[in-house]
Amino acid sequence: MRLRGELERRLIEIADRVGVPLKAIYVVRTGANSLPNAFIVGLFGRMRFVFVSEGLLMCPQDELEGIFAHELGHARLHHPTLFFIYGLGFLGTVVWLVAKLWEFGPSFEEATGVSAGLWGALAALALVTAFLLGFGWISRRFEQTADAYAANLVGPQTYAASLMRIWLAAGGMRKLFSHWRHFPLPYRIETVASLKSDPQTLTRIVRANSLAVLLLLAVTLLGLMLYFSLAIEDARLPEWEVAARRVEFASLSGKGEEARHRLLEALQRWPTSPRLLRLLEQLEESGDAPNGDR
Repeated sequence: MRLRGELERRLIEIADRVGVPLKAIYVVRTGANSLPNAFIVGLFGRMRFVFVSEGLLMCPQDELEGIFAHELGHARLHHPTLFFIYGLGFLGTVVWLVAKLWEFGPSFEEATGVSAGLWGALAALALVTAFLLGFGWISRRFEQTADAYAANLVGPQTYAASLMRIWLAAGGMRKLFSHWRHFPLPYRIETVASLKSDPQTLTRIVRANSLAVLLLLAVTLLGLMLYFSLAIEDARLPEWEVAARRVEFASLSGKGEEARHRLLEALQRWPTSPRLLRLLEQLEESGDAPNGDR
């Protein structure tokens, strides 16, 4: 449900003041005893939304504003946008990997005796693991930067109290250890408290955030380069090879009739193509050869 009344007006006013316009704030029905929490969704302008837990609404207003300020920090520092392009880079890498497995999988299977499907599963596992590890490492630095932003907005003492309330609500000891996406809460509280007494703390946080951004952009650039390298390769393929790949794709997708139809059309255009003739032999062995060509 949407948050209404004076509290919504106050929070949206804070967001406008720091240059993060919001469309609305919504309450997630988690129960009054739930963990004080909030998250922001959206990349641009008034298309951003903040969701808050019912547990957060039970906090004193200054602590509530501290947690809210943390989410504003993510938006102000463009973290959602950066993670969006990180996802694009990952997607580009996935497309490249699938294409290469499609191209070289049979060769790997023949050379190693390991099925192409297993090669694909291992490659996918490695890629997803690398993505999640990278995401977690970057996220912890982004969370720390958002902590510093919130501490600057509402004051280190107030924001440290906000984090302390989350820690206590979460059961204290259970949050001593590092989370996949966050540093341990006691460490975060200690870091926020040191912002006022040690100027080097902010310098270290900013430096770590810059490194995280560079890593994210490097991974994204790599993924997009891999994707566009495929597009360039495909643009240079001869027409008969494109036709052969479409036949293979239809066959492997279980669309036997479509594969037969595509192969028949291709053979009419390139009747002496070794590639297409090999496909014909393969379909003959599987009993899926085009009618009249068996």
